[in-house]
Parts: sequence; C-alpha cells; structure tokens
Amino acid sequence: MRAVYAILKDSFREAAASRVLWLALGIIVLVLAAVSPLGLKTVPSTKLRPFELIDQKELMTAIASGRTRDAGPERHLWTLLKDEQKETLDKWVQEETNPADDADPRRSRGQRFRRQDQLLSTVNTMLEMPEFYSAEAWKDVELPEDLRAPDPADLKKEERSARNLKRFKAAFASYVNVQDEASLALSYGTLTMFGPLRISQSQVGRIVDEIIIGVLSVFLGFFGVFGSLLITAPMIPRTFEPGEISLLLSKPVRRATIFVTKFAGGCAFTLLCATVLVTGIWILLWFRLDLWRPELLYCIPLYVFLFAIYYSVSAMAGAIWRNPIVSLILVVVFWVCLMTAGAVNTFMVNVYLPSSQLTDVAMSGDQTFAVDGSRTILRWDSTLNDWAPIMEQPNLNAMQAMMRATQSSIRPRLLLNADGTTVHSLQPETPGGGAAVSSLIRGASEGNFQREVEGTTPEPVFGVFQAKNGDLIFPATRNIYRFTGVAAETRDVMRSIRGMFGNVIPSNSSRSFESLAKGQKVNFRLDAAVTFDTSSDTIVAWNGGNVNAWKRNEEGQYLPGAQREIDRSQSALIAANSGRVLCALADGRVFMLNGETLETQFEGRLPEGDKPKAVELSPDGARGAVLTHSGKMIGVDETAKTVQQLKPPFSSPVSAIRFDSGNQLVVASRRKVVTLDFATMNVVNQKQGKQEWPVQAYDLAIGPIYRILPKPGELDFAVRYLVTGEKTVVIDNDESRNRNTVTEDLQQNRIAFDPWSSLASNLGFIAVILLAGCLYTARSDF
Repeated sequence: MRAVYAILKDSFREAAASRVLWLALGIIVLVLAAVSPLGLKTVPSTKLRPFELIDQKELMTAIASGRTRDAGPERHLWTLLKDEQKETLDKWVQEETNPADDADPRRSRGQRFRRQDQLLSTVNTMLEMPEFYSAEAWKDVELPEDLRAPDPADLKKEERSARNLKRFKAAFASYVNVQDEASLALSYGTLTMFGPLRISQSQVGRIVDEIIIGVLSVFLGFFGVFGSLLITAPMIPRTFEPGEISLLLSKPVRRATIFVTKFAGGCAFTLLCATVLVTGIWILLWFRLDLWRPELLYCIPLYVFLFAIYYSVSAMAGAIWRNPIVSLILVVVFWVCLMTAGAVNTFMVNVYLPSSQLTDVAMSGDQTFAVDGSRTILRWDSTLNDWAPIMEQPNLNAMQAMMRATQSSIRPRLLLNADGTTVHSLQPETPGGGAAVSSLIRGASEGNFQREVEGTTPEPVFGVFQAKNGDLIFPATRNIYRFTGVAAETRDVMRSIRGMFGNVIPSNSSRSFESLAKGQKVNFRLDAAVTFDTSSDTIVAWNGGNVNAWKRNEEGQYLPGAQREIDRSQSALIAANSGRVLCALADGRVFMLNGETLETQFEGRLPEGDKPKAVELSPDGARGAVLTHSGKMIGVDETAKTVQQLKPPFSSPVSAIRFDSGNQLVVASRRKVVTLDFATMNVVNQKQGKQEWPVQAYDLAIGPIYRILPKPGELDFAVRYLVTGEKTVVIDNDESRNRNTVTEDLQQNRIAFDPWSSLASNLGFIAVILLAGCLYTARSDF
C-alpha cells in the first residue's frame, strides 16, 4: 500500500510541476475575486418590463388615440412624444390593425420584439420626465392621494419614475400589469451597475441556475477537461519508458496497479481545479445572493468523472504507443466520434421524433383526430389504416411550416362537435410563450375537412372551448369572447379573397367575436393557464399563482367567482370538470380542488425532477391524469384520494392524453393511439399508424448503438439535475420566447434524461478501458 501511495504522490507531483496547473488555479482565483463583489439589491420599480405588457397592440392604440382626444392621460402622453415618435406609433398601430400583416408568416420574431423594445423605451423615457404627471389629465383615474399630489421639484429621478410608473399602471390597467413595486438591480460592491433589471424576483433562481450550468460547462466541461489532458497526457507514456518502468517494477507492486495508480494521479489534477472553482461559486452564491446550494459540491466529483472518460482513452493509448502526441490525437478522434453520434441522436430525439409523434388526440362519435409535432391535424382513415392529414394550409412552403410549428408554445388543441363532423382549432399568429393572437380554423366532413379560416382573435387567447349550448368560448388576456360565426355567403367571399393571395390571409377579424365579460375586469397574465369546465361552462385559470373561477350566468355573461392564492412563484397546468379542478405545479405538486370553493381536497407529487406537460380530468371529474415531460402518466383518483403512477402496457413514452366521453383514458405514443381502462390499464381499443423508415432505423440501430456508447456530453444534464433537481431540459431555450412571461413555460418542448443511466454507461466504459489497459500492461514486456 505504501508503494501505491508513493506512485500516486509522484503522479501528482509530476502534474503539479507544470506551470499550467498554477496558471489555471491563478486564473480561477482571480476570476472569483473579480466577480465576488457582484450582487443583487432591491430597488423601486421605475421601468415597465416586457412581461408586464398584457396587450402591446392595445397599449399602442390607446396612446395613439391621444391625437383625437381632448383630455385624459392618453392626450397628455401624446403631447410628450416627439414628432418622429408620433409618426412611428401611428405606423405601428396601422400595421397591427391590418389583418394581412397579423397573418403574414414571414414577419420575423425579431421585428416584433424590436417594436416591443422601442415601445418600452419610449414609455420608460416618458416616466422620467418631470412633466409626465398632470393632475388635470389624471383627474378621472383612480389614484391614491399620495400619487395625486404633484411631485416635489427636488424629487430624485428614480423616485419620480417609480411614482409615474404607478400612475401609468392605474391609467392603463387593462394593458399593463406591473408585477411588483420593487425590482432588482445588479450591484458591484456599493455601486449600482445596472437596474432595474428586466426580470422579476421570481426569475432570479432560474437565471442563476442557467448561469451556473453554463459557467461549469464551459470552464470545467470543456477548457478544464482538455486543458488537463494536455498536462496529463505525457504521464502514462513517461511511466512506461525503459528507465522509469524498471525502477517502478523493482518495487513490490503489480504492473496493472501502476497503470491504475498513474491514472488516478492524473485525475487529481482536475480534482484540484474543480474543487477551487465550484467551492468558490458555492461560497459566492451563499454570501452574495443568499442562495444556499450545497448540491453544487456534487459537481466536483462529476467533472472529475467527465475528465476520467477522456483520460482513460489517453492512458490506454499512452501505454500502447508510449507517445503523448498519439494519445492526444486519439482522444480528439474519440471526441469527434462521440460528438457525431450525439448529434445524430440529438437530431432524432429532439427534432425528428417530436415532429412525427402525436401531441394531441380527440375522439367523438366514430371519428378519431390527432395533431402531430409539426402542428399537422390528422384524422384516422380506416381504409388506409393510417393517419391522413386534414385542414392543410395550401401553398405552405417549408419555411412557413417551420415558423408555424415554432412561433408559439401553445399546442393546437382539437375541439370536436358531438358527432365528430366538425373540427375547430387555433393557429397562433404571434411568436413567444403564453397566450397568443390566433386564427380560428375549421374543418367539416361535408367539405372533406378542408381548411376554413373563420377569423382572428382580437387579442391573445388561451384556447377555444365549447359551451353546453354550442357556443365557442375564447378566454383572452383582457376579456372573454364568444364567436358569433360567419355567414355562409361571407365565408364563400372570403375563401375567394384568400385564394387570390395564396391562402395566407385570414378571414374576418374581431368583428366575429362578442364580449361576454362586459363591465367586468378580466386581467389574465400571458403565462396564465386556462381551462374550461364543460359541465357548468365555468372558466378556471391559474393566474400568477392565483386560481380564479369565472362563472357564466343565465344571460350568457361571465362573472368572477371564487379565487384562491396557492403559490405566486410557480407556473402550473390545470384541468376542470364536474365541479373539480386539477392543478399540477412546476415544482411537482399536484392538487385536487373543489370547483366551487377552490379548497384543496387532497394533494400528491409527481416523480422527483419531473415537470407536467398536460393535465386532464374525466367528464365525471372522478379521475384525472397528469402527463410529464418524461413521458410518464400520473393517475389521480378523486374517490380514493390517491396520486400514483400509471403504467400503460407498452414501453414507448406517452406523448398526449385525453379522456373520452366514457371516462376512459386515451393516450398517444409515437403514431399510436390507445384507449385504456383507467382502473386496470388494459387496452380497450388501439389505432397504430405507420412509422416512417427513419423512426424504424432509430429503433433498430441508432438508438441501441447510442445507448451502449459512452455519453460524456450528457453529464451536463447530470449537472442540471444536481443544480435544479430537474430531469428535463427545454429544447428551444430561446429567451425571446419567454420575455413576456414571468414563470417558466411548461408547454415548451422538453427532452427528458436519466442522469443515473448516463452515469452507469460512462462508468462502464471507463471500467472496460481501464481493464483493457491493465491486461495490456500485465502481459507486455517492458
């Protein structure tokens, strides 16, 4: 044992003799010292932020209306604008109110967000003006007495902006929703560098987690690993040089032990650097941001493990060829091969398979409909024994199809009539997460389910639902609408007009939508989750941590009902039916609520690290199901008051769930739709669509081969699991999708991973390579 310790100590000394080690440690210490004064401090909210815009279009319209008004905040703000700002605002309003522009799929997401940034900049600049507030202009606006009084002349700019923001919120409450009276600013010691930041306090944890994961991935996962390889690559070849190996073999130690001990000594180099960096980050988070994250320390052995994967290849190559250059070349070739295999697997798992699998399913009468990941609406054709596309948009090129599939996180949900002869769905027309301005599309059996665009919603909506009397109900951010319909003659005229313009222009706009919340203040955030209880026509929403119910009276109007706060920091998905409400929160909690009082009846949890993807309740409200992003189903039994995992009789992940009219659970997996008995999970009915050859190739070859290969790239997922506790990661983590939301978007596409299976496959690879190295050194003649 003493000989082994001596070899290990010599290996570490050999690595420590390199100046690169001390240079790397010095850089790490300097970087940690440089960022240690960084912190976040609370400051008054002085600016309007993107996620606080409820309706950008209507806010622009309201301010532009000041041109024709005689008084009021709109008129006063209009007079504060410069001539070029007035012209720009008029142009924006004209473009936003033009249906052709609303539906143009070629309009880039960046253009919309640049317009949003310019609008926010204009408003925030006016908030700083001493002349922003006029008692005469705000006389009809409900304000607290301290805000109604004029501002003192010596008031600081930040205090004036904070007061003006509250006045702006009161005047335009239908279009903005200022989340907090306090914001966050980035500080460096006692100096405020930037602020207020365009994030809410509830977003700090998520943003810090992403920064930590990125820093560790770059500095340890890439530069750390390959920097360590450059230093440790000569250790094994030098060990088996004639003079060196003769001295070592003179000691009572086996050759295999020498090989493994030298390997462990090389890993000590990475252990030292990883310990300094991760421990430093952990201490800074604790003292500067008051974030206690002891799980970060588990990242130290994890990144040593990542280095060991590549170093095992370097060590074995060094023992065979005794040349550090050859060792490094083979490691690079090994890395390229793994990167190629990972890229192919990632494309199949993240792009191709999600685009072909079913994301929604609905059954009515003898008809079965579905939607796949490319947002194509499908109908089961019994003659073809396969899914046939319906309601396709003519003249839709590949670029437009891709934009349709990615521009909003709202999944097209199918709405069927009683006999399945008519299908309605929403096509989002605006980018980003949360609610979206959408076109209502329709297909009917008498027209062979050809696509008909009925109209475009007047504002962002959360879905379309059907009331008991057949009305189509649209919960929106500021109102609740009923679709009044389109006359047959009008539909024929609009069909002809759309044909002249390539069928990309929608039909009638807001004139086909009637308000059902007249006189009531509807204020749903863009990241709200909204559902519909078909038994009572009640709308239930998870709105910023509050559960709100809106009930329909005998006149068909909607009035606010029960309300309850659960957790303002969490996003959630909900379902309602027969007087019960099922909520699944982002942190894994599941609640069954009473639909009348919104009191908790019982609760449970999702599997650790899972997040909800869809929530459904049976028509009788007695059974519920939660689909997670990892493809697992969680059953909720109202009678037994239980929440437990459901195991369908197939191995492929579930991609969509629904309950049919008989309270049976309908699930989709790949291109297959299976009706299951909820209690026994026995198959009642099944429709298996045909799989394309790339999917078969993945199942038979690509997937199995990738599973047996080492997967060092997936250790980043393990880091994410250690830092956040999540076992899923958003595929398209484009921040522009979430800039209008406060909480995370649970409907964004995610990939699921199992950190333990990845660790097992990588550990197996290291063991095999080290075993081969031990056998080679034991049988070789040095």
